[in-house]
Amino acid sequence: MSKHMCLVPYEWDHYYKSSIIEVILKKEITCDQISKKITGIGINVNGVTAHLHYWGELPWMKKKIDKKDWPNPNEYFSICMSCDNCRILRSVHCNAQQVTRSISVYERIIEKAMSHPHQVPCWIPREWLAFPWDALRVTISMEISQYYLRYGRPEGSAVRINGTTARLQVYNQTFWMRNDLDLQARPNLKSYYSFLIPCIYCSKL
Repeated sequence: MSKHMCLVPYEWDHYYKSSIIEVILKKEITCDQISKKITGIGINVNGVTAHLHYWGELPWMKKKIDKKDWPNPNEYFSICMSCDNCRILRSVHCNAQQVTRSISVYERIIEKAMSHPHQVPCWIPREWLAFPWDALRVTISMEISQYYLRYGRPEGSAVRINGTTARLQVYNQTFWMRNDLDLQARPNLKSYYSFLIPCIYCSKL
């Protein structure tokens, strides 16, 4: 089973826990509609109305009163929507001994990863959001790619930005840059933000 990430208003979190919000979303929105980028589907949760939009590839339940064309991290958080009919993350096994460590190959991996249209959601520390987003995406991708090249897997790669160090792991089929100081077993929505990064698995060696 795969997961779609969807940005929803923080106000909804005041009334329902994440699992209930997921049920509400899936009742009104299908994975097929998300795949086709259908927009305008409206949902009202205790007086707060939001309509389906997209921030890049990420589904976004934009509040009716929100006039901005981008989701403010302080106003929205991410919900996982389970999906049996599609796959967001691909399971790819790579033997580290088959991976050459030459600089030219590394540069080719970076180039392909950054240019490939397929992107995947990744939980990142909210402290990182103060960093320019384009530069943030490049930094995260480069560090993960370098680790992947060296060890044949992305999990375990470490990134340090603005004094905050986080290491990549997978939680519930979704990438999670877990803060080294975080003792929780799952990402807290108040501490992490769903951020799209290029899919490292799409970069063929």
